[in-house]
Amino acid sequence: EVMESARQDPAAALEGVRYEFPTGGQGGILLSAVPVKSLPARCGFAPGDRIVAVNGQPIDSPNRALELYARYRDSASVVVTLERQGKRRDIEYFVP
Repeated sequence: EVMESARQDPAAALEGVRYEFPTGGQGGILLSAVPVKSLPARCGFAPGDRIVAVNGQPIDSPNRALELYARYRDSASVVVTLERQGKRRDIEYFVP
């Protein structure tokens, strides 16, 4: 139910989450604030995490992030690559 409502209203699912697109060639989406009860927090994201790819596709700009969202928003599963404290890891999410 939570994931379905996030699909229908992604802005509400990200309420309170603050992020930026770092400059200097790092790429990705840097999460600067992740409220404890937010969907991203329940999915394991934390402040300081940098989302660098979705399904192996790198995020190198805001436009690319939007393209990937549009491409995978109705997928049954998605693999998110994040960097936390300098280490990368893949997390697979299944959407019922």
